[in-house]
Amino acid sequence: MDCMKMTGVSKAYQNGSEKLYALRDVNLVIEEGTFTAVMGRSGSGKTTLLNMMGALDQPTQGQVLFLGKDLGAMQEKELAALRRREIGFVFQKYQLLEEYDLWDNICVPIYLDHREPDRAYLEKILQVFGLSERKHAFPSQLSGGQQQRVAIARALAIRPVLILADEPTGNLDYKTGQEVLGLLRLSQRELGRTVVMVTHDRESAALCDRVVTIEDGRIVC
Repeated sequence: MDCMKMTGVSKAYQNGSEKLYALRDVNLVIEEGTFTAVMGRSGSGKTTLLNMMGALDQPTQGQVLFLGKDLGAMQEKELAALRRREIGFVFQKYQLLEEYDLWDNICVPIYLDHREPDRAYLEKILQVFGLSERKHAFPSQLSGGQQQRVAIARALAIRPVLILADEPTGNLDYKTGQEVLGLLRLSQRELGRTVVMVTHDRESAALCDRVVTIEDGRIVC
């Protein structure tokens, strides 16, 4: 089954009398359970593409289907619920809350959905990610690699269908970056998640099932 399907998707912004395109006529299918890398130069449209997949932005033209649901036909309340329950986000800058310890940072999307955390499931994630001994530590007490592990664990906490990762190794050294990529691959292979990762690093992209290249808002391969 297709996890994500984009048909004729364009995103344009008006700049005075000029129309600027972030995406142009994008046709893309992401199959469930796959690991896809999205590559391209800065300003090529990678982040806009990811935002479309994450229901954070709407296209000017075209259709975005997530698990067969037309995102363009959904109300904002429905989209917000979908983001909380079906899509896990991993950012380059971690986006952890400094006043929360590791455990509560992982539980943030669950709290926002007014649900109780599945402690056994979360404890298992912490064990796999090597974070069990640090669950009461605050972000300032963690290394960059540990903070990114927390960010991935937070994305997994809601048991998402889709994980979207925007340059998840961009702030990390090579060794730590490889560990983080390994955790994303583990999320796909062992937990059955669909992962889409924006990256500039060809070596990281080579670990994925598929590489999508975007130039000037167009998919070129």
